[in-house]
Amino acid sequence: MPSTAKLLIVERVVPRGNDPSPAKLLDIRMLVTNAGGRERTEHEWRKLVESAGLRIVSIVRTGGPWDVLEAVVPGGAHADHAACA
Repeated sequence: MPSTAKLLIVERVVPRGNDPSPAKLLDIRMLVTNAGGRERTEHEWRKLVESAGLRIVSIVRTGGPWDVLEAVVPGGAHADHAACA
């Protein structure tokens, strides 16, 4: 992957806390119907993306069922982009 590339992942990110969320309901459904399938939390997404040699620099919460995660090559052209909290 070129150092100038960005990877956009359109997926659900399970929010923290105990508030209701469509992602949490889907997570339960996937656990039951897909032999261990599940949705991921922000921490789990970061670990997965880092295991591929990339770094998440932003997560856009769309207000809908999908979120957009932006990942870059560490040390690449976009690596100085402020990381999301």
